[in-house]
Amino acid sequence: MNSNKITIVLRISIIIIALCGAVMCAFWYPFSISLTAIGVTNVTPTLEQTVKFWVQLVFYWLVSIPCFFILALLWYMSVIFKKEGFFSEKIIKATKIEIITLLIDLAIFLIGNIVFTIIGWNDFAIIYYLIAVIGLVVVGLFYVFVYIIKKGIQMKEEIEGTI
Repeated sequence: MNSNKITIVLRISIIIIALCGAVMCAFWYPFSISLTAIGVTNVTPTLEQTVKFWVQLVFYWLVSIPCFFILALLWYMSVIFKKEGFFSEKIIKATKIEIITLLIDLAIFLIGNIVFTIIGWNDFAIIYYLIAVIGLVVVGLFYVFVYIIKKGIQMKEEIEGTI
């Protein structure tokens, strides 16, 4: 598979993940929070329920912003793939930024969900904790990716040195 095909596959994946994230921000968060805060009844929500809804919604929207930033960095990496190839120091730097951003975002996301669970605002906690676990798996994959790129750069330098 050449770099053009890898770039196309990566960009299609980024678009699909971005669309899923947008759907989650636009529909899942408001739906799940309204079920928790207001319930399924047709009763007009109280002020407390409205505050509970908006606090949670704004929190989840804010912790979603770094995820879209990471997708933008992945798009930037696809540009580097196309221009310079797979083994580049720029790829390693961008991936390290993604790892730090995701770890900070996951920490905030987990702390917020723990607080929401403790005060009884989060009926869908298991789903949000599952999302956090998926985020940790992605961090692990990013670390493996960085390791593979570093080894590839070392091998490339050794081969160029012997030729």
